[in-house]
Amino acid sequence: TTHCRACIQGNIHERIFQPGTMKLIHLIGLQVLLWVGPARSDNWSDGDGCTSIIVANGGTVDGGTMTTHTNDCMECDFRISRVPAADHDEGSYRQLYNYRAAYPRFLGEGRGDTYEPGNTDLSIHPWQADQGPFAPMGSIPQVPHTYSYIDGAYGIMNEHQLAIGESTCGAKLTAASVSNGGQALLEISTLTRIALERCTTARCAVSLMGKLAFDLGYFGADTTKGEGGESLQVADPTEAWVFHVCADDTGKSAVWAAQKVPKGHIAAVANQFIIGKVHLADTDNFLGSTNLLEVATRAGFWDAKTQGEIVDFTQAFALDRGLLSPYANRRRWRLMTLAAPSRAHELPAECSSLADEYPFSIQVDKPLSVLDLLAMNRDHFEGTPYDLTRGLAAGPYGDPSRFDPGSNRAVYAGEGLQPRLPPSQLGDDAYSGEWAVDDAEAVAGKFERAISIFRCAYSFVAAASSRYPDRSLGAVWFGQYAPHASGFTPLYAGASGLPAPYTTGNLMAVDLKSSYWVHAILGNWADRFYLHTVGDIQAKQQELETAALAAHVALVAAVGAELARPTALNRGIAKGATPAEKVARMVTEAQNGEAAAAHDAWSLFLMSMLAKYKDGQ
Repeated sequence: TTHCRACIQGNIHERIFQPGTMKLIHLIGLQVLLWVGPARSDNWSDGDGCTSIIVANGGTVDGGTMTTHTNDCMECDFRISRVPAADHDEGSYRQLYNYRAAYPRFLGEGRGDTYEPGNTDLSIHPWQADQGPFAPMGSIPQVPHTYSYIDGAYGIMNEHQLAIGESTCGAKLTAASVSNGGQALLEISTLTRIALERCTTARCAVSLMGKLAFDLGYFGADTTKGEGGESLQVADPTEAWVFHVCADDTGKSAVWAAQKVPKGHIAAVANQFIIGKVHLADTDNFLGSTNLLEVATRAGFWDAKTQGEIVDFTQAFALDRGLLSPYANRRRWRLMTLAAPSRAHELPAECSSLADEYPFSIQVDKPLSVLDLLAMNRDHFEGTPYDLTRGLAAGPYGDPSRFDPGSNRAVYAGEGLQPRLPPSQLGDDAYSGEWAVDDAEAVAGKFERAISIFRCAYSFVAAASSRYPDRSLGAVWFGQYAPHASGFTPLYAGASGLPAPYTTGNLMAVDLKSSYWVHAILGNWADRFYLHTVGDIQAKQQELETAALAAHVALVAAVGAELARPTALNRGIAKGATPAEKVARMVTEAQNGEAAAAHDAWSLFLMSMLAKYKDGQ
């Protein structure tokens, strides 16, 4: 039998499994529908890939931490959901599911209103809960209580201000899930959700996710090496950690490492591992699996005699993308030079394929605000030799959007037509059949890969701080579609729900009640005349987001004042309401009012832009 315990670190209770007790696995019959497509190259995926930034305490204006995520995914469900806190019966189980990006991400009960069948457009397809892609493939013992959190493609932030950003990384080792003939039970989105359900600190989260992956096996979003690894940027109000994981060489466990971001520093991950030597003896700054040296040696990735017994995680396990390495490295260079321009001369824009020249993190020149990180998320290398608004490919009006190799490989020859090369010449790792572009041609050239990209489902900056008078004030500054064409408003993990514009809609039908579609139309229209439209958009972003930040500061002050009132006076809005209940109402009302006003403002702005730039007038 597997037992659960409450682990107390300081004054914080954390629900985790006892060490060494993760052996009980309940496998459910493999009733999972699988889609099997053409073989994919180990060195490239189909155009997904996210950027994530993390800033440690001492590097932010409010003394807290921040972590970000641009969920750059062409087909992803762009909705988010608030998963409620819950108590669970003794002996109950937590179900495990396969990874799913497309709409609907999940269908069923227990993960918030967004995913319930009544809020899903079943006219697209007659999906059913607990069947097909929504059938669980296994389970683990449940803990007595799970925390509430905001959920998207991955878990985002929980009620304790524990927040997670994500970036997929290429890895030399991959594994298949139990639903796909393998032995691994866990992928990264499930790990993030379990961590937010059970942990209150970043240290707990990385330890729990690492242990679960090690004990139960880790698999990537697909079995290619390009999708084989993951990096999570995990922050709580006082600490910030970077977490790396990939499968081990047996396909039934994992290797993982985590490094704490030093005080006052920023780190960035852009689809490539960044952790170097993993000093497991330094438990204040490093955590990791005990099998790093064993697996790296057995797989032929590391030689302890010549390289030492302390494994460099990136050198040992990262996939070297060769010609395409600037896809990852250039974004990292850009973010470090934006945060620390005084050290730009130390950071070469052209570097080795695994970016050996770059430090794990860098101290910021000055404390950063939410607005600073939003600006970074909107970047297209403006003002550098890699500026995507300049040059022939940008056209006469500076369109910053480019297709990348993953998109090139999806060029379709047409029904009944033959590919340009016979399958015998395409190789085992290339598309065949009706696909028109082979691997070699797809990656023969490249454009720069911007941080803000058109195929972004949503992005956020999550800000946590121990200076807030109540933990419910941890904020996720959230926007849908590409950051450069989106507006961001604060959503609170302590609120009782989420605003409708962020919980509705899909890619199959335009819906102006959905924030995603307002910004997607704006972005598609504005990119055609970008050099003219970008000024209008940036002015509106500055106007609304500066006001939203001021409203957030005012809310923090109002909550602090409410909690400072004498208990006898602090009776809440309704008779019998506790201070905590009143704070929850204050936060929820402020969030929903701000989001509704922002959606209305952006909807009106869209219409004005359609009129102003019609036919290039």
